[in-house]
This record gives sequence, structure tokens and C-alpha cells, in this order.
Amino acid sequence: MQHFNKYGIAALMFFLGTALPVMAQDEAQDEVAVAPIKVDKPTKSYPTIDVKGKVVDAATGEPLAGAQIQAFNNRYYTAMADENGEFTIKVPQFVTSLSVKLEGYNLNNISLNGRTSDVNVKLYSDLLATEYTTVSSAAKTIAIDGFENTPALTIDQEIQNRLGADIRGIQRSANPGQGIAMFVNGLNSLNSNAMPLIIVDGVVYDQLYDTDMLHTGYFNNLLQAINVDDIETVELLKNGTAIYGAKAANGVISIKTKRCTSMATRIDVNLSAGVELTPNTLDLMDASEYRSYASQLLKTSGTKLTEFKFLNTDPNYYYYNMYHNNTDWNDVVTREAWTQNYGINIQGGDDIAQYNLSVGYTDSKSTLKRNDMQRFNVRFNTDIVLNKWFYTRFDASYTNVIRNLRSDGWASDQNLQALASPGALANIKAPFLSPYDFSTDGKVSSFIADADDYMYEVLGSKGAIANPLAILENGEAKNKNRSDCTMINVSIAPTWEPTKDFSLTEHFSYSMQNFDESYFTPIIGMPSFTLPNSQGETQNSKYSFFSRHNAVFSDTRADWRILYNGPHYLSMFGGIRFMNDTFMASYLLGDNTGNDKTPNANGNQISKKLQGSDTNWRTLAYYANVDYNYKEKYYLTGQFSMETSSRFGHDVDAGLGLFGVAWGLFPSIQGSWVLTNEDWFKSNNIVNMLKVSAGFESVGNDAIDNTATLTYLSSDLLLGNSTSSIGIGQIGNSSLRWETTNRFNAGLEGNFFNNRLNLRANYFMSKTNNLVALGTLAYVAGLSDYYTNDGALKNHGFDVAFNAKVVNEKNFKFELGASMGHYKNELTRLPQGQTSFETKMYNGTILSKVGESAGVFYGYKTEGVYATTEEAAAAGKYILDDSSNPVYFGAGDMKFVDKNNDGEINESDRFVIGDPNPDIYGNINMKFHFGQNWTLATNFNYSLGNDIYNYQRSVLEGGSNFINQSKAMNRHWTTEGQVTDVPQVIYQDPMGNSRFSDRWIEDGSYLKLKNVTLSYRVPVRNEYLQGITIWAAANNLFTLTEYLGTDPEVSCSNSVLNQGIDAGFLSSGRSFHLGVKINL
Repeated sequence: MQHFNKYGIAALMFFLGTALPVMAQDEAQDEVAVAPIKVDKPTKSYPTIDVKGKVVDAATGEPLAGAQIQAFNNRYYTAMADENGEFTIKVPQFVTSLSVKLEGYNLNNISLNGRTSDVNVKLYSDLLATEYTTVSSAAKTIAIDGFENTPALTIDQEIQNRLGADIRGIQRSANPGQGIAMFVNGLNSLNSNAMPLIIVDGVVYDQLYDTDMLHTGYFNNLLQAINVDDIETVELLKNGTAIYGAKAANGVISIKTKRCTSMATRIDVNLSAGVELTPNTLDLMDASEYRSYASQLLKTSGTKLTEFKFLNTDPNYYYYNMYHNNTDWNDVVTREAWTQNYGINIQGGDDIAQYNLSVGYTDSKSTLKRNDMQRFNVRFNTDIVLNKWFYTRFDASYTNVIRNLRSDGWASDQNLQALASPGALANIKAPFLSPYDFSTDGKVSSFIADADDYMYEVLGSKGAIANPLAILENGEAKNKNRSDCTMINVSIAPTWEPTKDFSLTEHFSYSMQNFDESYFTPIIGMPSFTLPNSQGETQNSKYSFFSRHNAVFSDTRADWRILYNGPHYLSMFGGIRFMNDTFMASYLLGDNTGNDKTPNANGNQISKKLQGSDTNWRTLAYYANVDYNYKEKYYLTGQFSMETSSRFGHDVDAGLGLFGVAWGLFPSIQGSWVLTNEDWFKSNNIVNMLKVSAGFESVGNDAIDNTATLTYLSSDLLLGNSTSSIGIGQIGNSSLRWETTNRFNAGLEGNFFNNRLNLRANYFMSKTNNLVALGTLAYVAGLSDYYTNDGALKNHGFDVAFNAKVVNEKNFKFELGASMGHYKNELTRLPQGQTSFETKMYNGTILSKVGESAGVFYGYKTEGVYATTEEAAAAGKYILDDSSNPVYFGAGDMKFVDKNNDGEINESDRFVIGDPNPDIYGNINMKFHFGQNWTLATNFNYSLGNDIYNYQRSVLEGGSNFINQSKAMNRHWTTEGQVTDVPQVIYQDPMGNSRFSDRWIEDGSYLKLKNVTLSYRVPVRNEYLQGITIWAAANNLFTLTEYLGTDPEVSCSNSVLNQGIDAGFLSSGRSFHLGVKINL
């Protein structure tokens, strides 16, 4: 962009003019390398007291010898329990709590409350969940770990299952690696990305969520590049994220991969295999039912023909066998699918260098044939100590993901003749047809049938749809339907630590992602259709897409521990973050390749089009973080960052103007109070820990189209291929800036009943200003809209969670946990004084209206079907035809509610008919431990009160086209006086009976048993074998729901405005997996 040079000047000036040029990186990610051991003694002596107590096993009451006792967050004061579990520790008088730990047990923190004796501590087995940490701060971080015994292909599946109400996760598709749409703290944007920032080992990644793929139903999910076996922990930051500035409005997910934890060489081998059963399918008409339906529809088509091949019932008729099958097309395109995972992890080293090397391979089949994934990954993490004050971390990773793929589900405004999704075609294909051709003697052959032609006499080629088997088989080749994604990352993080209190780190990372995708539809099996804009007749298409994303990340950070070892603790870190991303993409589009054997672009193709982009965006951010606490009772965290980006317009008048560019300013303050560490709090067995917190932050969202601030020309084709033209492609907004979310949060966390119950609750209230939306341009501009910041959205909500150790016996333990989340959003302002705007998607309308939630469904209300002509005439409702003449509804038509009572049913009669946002959502989990070796874990996910637009049902119950229908259409209105909820069938639906209405809006509430895992640790250990764990898992065992689709967990895109739409993407089937982990 024209003002890129300003960012280089700004970066240089900041580097030269700042004493500590450092970069924003969350404190939770502060593990850079294994630091050299330094002699570290208290810098100041304080009056001490002796504290005496005893440590026992919480299950048996037996004393625990060797338990380590330490003043909380103060390693200078420690002791060890004797053979009776008793201890005496000398601590300063200001110490308010102790930490107690022992191998095989969870950490326990206990408040002193002025006590010096009888400080008795119960430790729970590390088989159970832990609620305490070795350090504490005002900002709340939620962490999960232990991903060894899981069949998940991507980590977002585990995030959805285990974080429950902290993240609302919705599966996008059941095809391998397609991942989860995730939302934190409600919805904080409307047209921009609303999903959280992803950080891997301290490196911020732009996920490129808005990158479109050629194949319908597929998403750009960069998390598929990370092997779940390589992940050590996942941390969710819901507040206290201002150090990430203009990228933190939607929360932050920090992923840490495994590093070496032992100088001794350790080898872990992971092997697993599983099978997924075919998913639920819709209850569709069989051949006889569909033949009857098509016969009735013919009567309304206006044809004068009286004989049709598919209606001839004479077994001796030449075409009888061709049109008298009973094909279950879903059986043709689906299968049971196998998945295999192989991985090896090697770690070791010495006091100079340590390493962790992992290699993995995954071969995952889809239950939708020819939609498979293979992944190969290598990750090498090292920590190197160069001398007593200098050490570094060096990491490298390589991933290659190859897919054999076909389109899945429905695209919005899908042309039936161009439909090339085997899954969608299987639902609408006439069941009396066969996937194979018939020979002249009337017998089925081994040749795949072409597109159907049974309605050719009436509709011509417009009535034909493709053979899904032909798309699967004839579209199979490396240069036909395939994607290849390669991702490489190299990072180095040298650290200079001249004293135990100060360190300076430069974290540099380079990432490259190459993506190559080919899309092909065959000639044999596809009907011909007319291309839009008079570009000619085509029967097949060949598209290619290639992209390269290069990312340079520099993170310079200084850490300074100022006060410690006393009643006051003060530390700070700060720095500078610089990111430079380039993205190059090219598309080659063309139709009519000539034949299925040469699926490459050639000079004979029609509607050829070459398009692409070459964009670059840069961000520069300064930040600082200060942590303070007094006596581990009162915590305060302050954060501030300022960030600029090439995505911002050069005329932005907000924030801070410096070096010719605009800087967003992002402050945060978080505080907490541990009540149970107060001297006046009387120690008891009911309340073991109680902490309240509150905070405010202002964070941003810079997910703006890279060209949104630019005005540019673009080329296009006119009159088919004959004329090219250049016109205004976009009118940029040079004042466009980041979205700003101001959020207040308050929370409570406590442990109760001898730490058997953990309870936490969080409330948030936020408002997003400068919402990126589309403003309207004047007609003379030649374009309809442009990007603007004139919008606002507010959110409020809560989440609560508990985990209870219900049974804690020596040989049997039972844990029960659950979470519940809720959010409510409301648009408060739209551009240019608009009160609403509409987004058309899948023949439906999504309303964005001031005073309403984001993404609500806007359509007609119905009150059943007119049973008689008299009833319809009495109602007197009508629509206007093309000549503005009234056409009245009759018997068999839908009863639409006339909102304004003017008699005409039109767009003025629409209501808000559904809301995809749930009332509550979360998870329920149970874990059983039998002895020390057997563990059974279950996890349920649920969502209540969310509505779904069942677009797929609107197609299969539209009753207006020659495509197969659901069995519900068997009860459609046929005779005078019939009472039913399904209207008459009539070709092309002239009265709009199947229009977007509450007929297609359903309750999407569900309770799903997501996962059951049984694991067994084999009690074997010798010099060659350190352990074996065998596990078995079952996923998606059952779903309780009233939803009529195949799965109520649906999301047709990552966009806020497209949630709750069932576009027929592949749903999950039951799956069963068996795995083994061998520790050598």
C-alpha cells in the first residue's frame, strides 16, 4: 500500500528511541528455554514464624512422607514432611498461604489465617482434576492438557469438548480436520472475524479465516497442521488480553507444544486406529413414493404429454428396468470410514542442550467417499544453554496435509444443474434410477450412468441433475479434485539473562504456507447448463487455486522482577511486536475441458478467467504488563498496548497519530482478592479458597479486508468472452479503523468441602464500537456499498462451571463436572442512520437490526394450510403477479400471517422468526477411576434455545421441483377438506408456499454424548519399558434432539451472520477407536 513506508519509519524510530524494545507476549507463554541454574538467595530477611502441620492422603487419611511444603509463590522458604507426614516450616510473618505437593498427587494451596499449628493438608491423587496453581494473578487463564488418549484430529475438537461454556464451539463439518467455529465472550463483531486469536508457542498466527476454497463445504483450518499428540497445553485467555491490542477482542487461545522434560532419553510411541459408521441420513421417499410425487407434479407443469418412460408399468417395456430401481443413493456415496494415527516422540539431552522430536502420520477417511485426508508432520523443539547468562530456544516444524475431496452440501443460490456435491445429490436423486447404465438387453452394466434424462421431454436439460457416483469416480485423479497444504515454521528465541531478576528475549519466527487446490467436474455424469452472464453452454468445469502465505514475526521482550520475597510482589514485562504477512493467491477458472481424460486448462475452454491477489499487511505494536500483589491476597494486573497496522486507513482520526499513521490504544486493568487468605477469615472445612475478581479492558479487532481502504480498478468480461472491460472495483474508505470492544468482567472462584468442589463463575458486559459494516454509496458511484466503521454492538453474558470429587476412595474415584454459558447480543447502531439491513443466504434472510440480536432469521409466519376453498376465500389473502394483478391463495396453500392486515402477502409481512444464538450451552463430564490403572471418562455437550434454519429440509420438502423429497411430503395436501401441515405440490411454486418462513425454522436444542474413553495403564515397568497405556474411545454415541435434520450441530461458515444454517454438510457418525501408547 502507498503508506507502507511510514510503518518502516515508525518501526525504526521506536527501535532506536526505546530503552527496552520488547514485544507483547502473554505471561502464560513465558517458557522460552531451560535457563541455567543460578544461586538465588533471599535479598532481604524478614521476621519469621514456625508453622506446623501434617500432610495426609485425602482418600485414606494415611500420612504422606516426603511431601514438599513451600510458602506460596516463594521458593525461598521450604520444608519436607517426615515419615509421619508432619512438617515444620519457617516462613516470614507476612506469608498467608502454603503450597504442598508430592509426586502422584495434585498441588494443594492452604490458607494460614494466622495459624501456626494444626495446618493439616489433604492431597488428592493426580488422577483427579486439580484446581490450584503454583502462581496466581488477577487475569484468569483456563488451561487444559493431557491429549494423549484421544482420537481428535485437530485440537479445536478437544477445546470444544473440554472447555464447555468458556467457548461456544460448533462443528463445521464432519469431514476430517474441518474443525470447529469458536466464539468467546459472546459475539463481538458482525462482518469481521469473531473467532479467537491463535498463538502457537508464542507466535501469533493469522488464521486467514475468510479464505474461500473452491470446493463447497470446506474451510481453511490452519489448526489441522498441528498434530494433537504434539500439544502439551492449551490456555484460554478471556480477559486481560490487551497486550495483544488490535487482535484480542475475541479472546486468545495459546497452544504450547511439547518440550523436553527429562535429560534421560525417552521414547513415546502412539498408535491408534478407528472406524466411523455412516452418519444418520434423512428419511427420503422410496422409488414408488417418488414416482407418485413426480406424477402429481407433472400435472401442474403445463405439459401436454401423457406418456412418460418412468411412469410406464409394463415389465416388457424397453426402458422398464432403467426406471424401476429402488436405489438408496446415500448408500452409493457413503461408507464406513477408517482412520489410522502413528506417532513417535523422542526427547532427551544434557545440561547444555535438550530436544523434543516428534514425527506423525495420519490417514483419515471420510464417511463421504473420496473426501479423505493424509497428514505428515515433523516437529523439533530444542532448548540450548550457551553460558550462565545466555540461552536460546530453536524450534522447527513441517506439516503436509493432502486431501482427496469433493464438494459437500449446498452452496447458497445453488444451480441444480451445476450441483456437484455427492452428498447433496444423494438426497435429491430420483430413487427409481440406477447409478449404472443398462445394456440393450435391459440388464445393468458396469458403466456409470450419465446425468438423468427422465424429464427431458418436459424440461429439457434444465430438469437433469448429475450422477453422484460419476462425480466420485470420474472426478478421481491427482489433478482433478485434490488439495495439498504444506506449512513450515522456523523460530528462534535467544534470551540474555544477566541477573536473576532481568531477561531480554528476541523471538523471531518465519512461517510459510503453500496451498494448492484443484476442482473438476466430469463430462460423463454431469448435465449441461448455461453459464451466467451469457458465457455459453457448459457441461464440466476445471478450476485451480494456488496461494502462498509468508509470515515474519518478531517479538522482542524484556522481563523485570522488581519486588519479590517480601509482602509486596511487583514484576513487569514489555516490548514490541512486529508482524509482516504477504499473501499471494491465483485462480484459474474455465469450463469445457473437452474430455474427462485431460482435465487441464486449454485454449478451447470457454469462460476462461485468471484472477488473483498479491497483498501485504504489517502490524507494529508496543505493549507493557505490570503484575502486583500484596501478601498473595490482593492482585492487580495492568496492561497497555498501542498498535498500528497497514490495514488502517491513512486518514484515521482516532487513537494516537504518530509518524504519519494511526495507533490504536488498548488499556486493561484486572484485580482480584483472595478472601480466604485474610487473617480474619476463620479456617474451616467448608470454604477452602474463595477469590473474587473484576476488570475492564479495551481491545481491538483488526480483521479488516486488506484492500478495504483502497480504491482500485478491476477487469471483467462482457458479452460472454467477447469483450473485456475495466471499471471501478472498489471505493476505499481511507478513514477505516479497527473495531474497539470495551469489556467489563467480574468473576468468582472457590474450592469447598475440603477441596472436593470447585466452582467458578464469570460475568461479562461489553460494547463493540466502530463496528465494520457496509455503508451505502450514491447511485452515481457505480457501486452499491463500501466499508465503514459506523456501527455498534453490545454483549452481556455469564458462564459457570463446577467440578466435584463425588467419591474419593482408595480404589474408586468418581468426578462429576458441568458448565453452563449464556450470552445475549444486541445491535445498537448501524451505518448512516440505518435501522436495519438484510443479508440473503440460502434463500433465506438474515436480519441485522438495531435492537435485535445479530444474525436473526427474518421471514414469514405460518398458521397451517388452507383445508378448503371456502376457508381460503374467506381469508382473502393474495400476492401480486408480474403485472401487479392479485392472485389469491386457495385450498392447499400455506396460511401466511398478514402482519399489516392489508390482504397482500409481501415482504412487509415478515417477522423475526428465529435466533441461532442459544439460551444456554455447555458440557457435562464424568470420570471414573478404578484402582490406579483403569479410567472411564465421558463428555456430553449441550445447547438449548438456539434455532436452526433447515435449508436442506426446505429443498427436500419444497414440493415444487423434480427432485426427491422427504417422506413428510407423503402427507401433502391433495383433496378438499384435508387437514395437514404440508401444502400442495405445484411446479415452480407460484404462490411461494416454500418461501423462507417458520416452516423451516426448528428448535436446535440438543444433548450429545460426544465422547466416552476407557484407558488402562498396564502395570509393567523395567529397564526397557517404562509403561504401556491402552485406550478405547467412542464418539457421538447418541444425540437427544427434536431437530429433524441429521445433526443439530451445524455451522455453514465462520461468519456471525451465517450461524445456525443447515446447508447439508456431512454430519458425524458414531466412531470407535483403539489406541496404545508405549513409553520406552
